[in-house]
Parts: sequence; C-alpha cells; structure tokens
Amino acid sequence: MVATLALAGCANATVGDPTAAATTIGSASSPVSTTGGNANGVADTWWQKINSCALLGQSDATHLGFTTPGHVYIQSESQNSCAWNSSSVSLQIVLTRQRYDDLTPNGGNISTLTIGNRPAELDAGSGGGQGGCDLSLEATKGSRALVIAVTNFSTDEACQTAKGVAQAIAPQLPSPSS
Repeated sequence: MVATLALAGCANATVGDPTAAATTIGSASSPVSTTGGNANGVADTWWQKINSCALLGQSDATHLGFTTPGHVYIQSESQNSCAWNSSSVSLQIVLTRQRYDDLTPNGGNISTLTIGNRPAELDAGSGGGQGGCDLSLEATKGSRALVIAVTNFSTDEACQTAKGVAQAIAPQLPSPSS
C-alpha cells in the first residue's frame, strides 16, 4: 500500500531540521503574504502561485523515506499538488480553494484538531482500508492544504505522517484569518 499526503503552502518555502522527534518535521518560517479572501470566505489564488513541492524540504522528505524530490502531480485552476512515493509510503500535498471543513469522508472517521494554531479535519482510515489518512488544514478562510498519506502499515502511522507534514507546512501558509 502507498501513502499520499496533501497540504496547502506558500512560495519558496523551506522546511527546517526534522530531527526533533519521530513525528516532528520542519520548523517555522515566515508565512506567505496574501490578499486573503472576501467576507464570504472566497479565497484568493495564492496557492496557484507557489511551488507546492517546495513546501516539504528534501531533508524532511528524506526523513520520511523519500529519496527523490516530490513531483508536480496536478497543476490546474482548481488545485496545485505535489506527490512523493517510496516503497512503503505515498504522500501528496494538495492546495485548493476549498474550505478546510469541506472534507468529505472517504471511508474513514472525521475528527477535528488544531495544527499550528490552524483548524483542521482528519479522516482516519480514508479510502476504506487500513493505512490511509487525509488531513485538511485551513490556509485562508476559503482555501486549504490537504495532506493525503497512505502507508503499507497502520492507519495510525499514516495519520502520524499526515500530522507531521501538516505541522511542517503550517507556518508557511498564509494567515488563516485572510
């Protein structure tokens, strides 16, 4: 099985030293500036202007078992995503104009959490099988970073990977109040 992870981020981001703990990746950096969304929560297009693959630095990717850089998976008007694959984990970071709380259950159980002072939703067991986890993290009021992780191991491990990646990219996202 493979793990996929998706998250929202910002331009020219670099992630810090991933050695703090097994599930801790990266360090804080300056968030990207954005014009934000309007009063109705309609997001701007900040996520179309960044390199989604730069959100997860190579040292952090290597820590997760990815020996090669991420590759652009989809880049369109509706999403900007990057994917990483190894023999045991598949990860994807997807930046979209959807709200973080618009996460549709995909065979798992939805719960709420906070990552880096940002609201998030977690779909543990996504895909209906063991080893899948989706984490939707608020970027602006009308946009999100979706982290999708699938592992050859347990759902808990997939969710720990998704949480670690979300924690690493959260400081690089625009202000959640935008």
